[in-house]
Amino acid sequence: MKVAADVAKNIPLTTFSVLFARYKGDLQQLTENVHRLNSLKDGDQIIIIEACSHHSQPDDLGRVKIPRWLTNHTGRKLKFDFFAGKEIPTNLKKYKMGIHCGGCMLNQKEMESRLESFKEFKLPIINYGIAISYAHNAFPRVLKIFPEVYSKFSGKKNE
Repeated sequence: MKVAADVAKNIPLTTFSVLFARYKGDLQQLTENVHRLNSLKDGDQIIIIEACSHHSQPDDLGRVKIPRWLTNHTGRKLKFDFFAGKEIPTNLKKYKMGIHCGGCMLNQKEMESRLESFKEFKLPIINYGIAISYAHNAFPRVLKIFPEVYSKFSGKKNE
């Protein structure tokens, strides 16, 4: 929020997770369902997945901040399940949406495999950077450096 407000609009702005979505994942897949955040209902379950297995901190990004920001942004009472490390559930049917970290601890093949799981269940997935940017009204600005994706959200081919 603060960075987007402080950085002039003519200066490119993106996030670590958005860069990794393009580098290791599928930026198109990880952005195309962002607007589905607005259609979530009270009680909908969201799965949040981190590739690393660090110890959770009191104000952890994935377990505390993102759920708080999305709850505030949507105005809904959402339920969150958290998974960290190599394993993710094989059955994703109970979830309405997934949110994945940037995947810096995964290789490209591992990240693509995870994204394929979401496609198989027809489950929308976004990543941390997209979720954070959307919740703080910096979306689609964080995509501007990627014209092939930015144009789908801005209605502009290039700026």
